[in-house]
Amino acid sequence: MTTDDVVYTLVVAGAVPATLFVVLYPILSPSFWRSWIGRALETSALALALLLDLSVAVKYIGHPLTPAVRVSLVALITLGAWLKFLALVVEKFRAGRGTKVS
Repeated sequence: MTTDDVVYTLVVAGAVPATLFVVLYPILSPSFWRSWIGRALETSALALALLLDLSVAVKYIGHPLTPAVRVSLVALITLGAWLKFLALVVEKFRAGRGTKVS
């Protein structure tokens, strides 16, 4: 088994739970969108799932992603990272003030 085979196997193994999380989180926690943490988690998870799913798809399609898709994907990953950071800051600020987290 080559290194590329191992990496592809790991990508497929990661794509399954990443995609399931994105689909099931809003169903199991429908109020997720009301909190900074919920929005950040779903956005970040969506970006990861798309990255892994598109990586698997490219292997089967045999054609690289268009520049627009690649830029959009990296932009979504960046947005998710910033949302997670902001959620951390907001929650720490609210915790210090003793206000309810929402």
